[in-house]
Amino acid sequence: MDNDEEQFTFERAKYYFEHDYHDRGMVKWQGYYLSDHTEDVSKYSAKRAAQMQQKAMPEMTLEEVSKILFEAYAKHTQVQVQDNYWNESTNYRRISTWL
Repeated sequence: MDNDEEQFTFERAKYYFEHDYHDRGMVKWQGYYLSDHTEDVSKYSAKRAAQMQQKAMPEMTLEEVSKILFEAYAKHTQVQVQDNYWNESTNYRRISTWL
């Protein structure tokens, strides 16, 4: 292919993409999403929505916390502690543990 013919081909392609070609955006990629991926995305969205709705547990005094921890230790039961810190990525962090 000589230089003039190559230049003509590039100009023709440039004209086509500038005037005739209409990109369909994300529509053209929809068929490539796997069902596993869409299921994971919906699970993540549901989990994220639940996190955003999470309410702070009432703050307890040191005596109340101590009483519950001693009782849980004596009965070998599980306790759940909530951080008193909230941010958009972690929300109120809850920690569950056995005593």
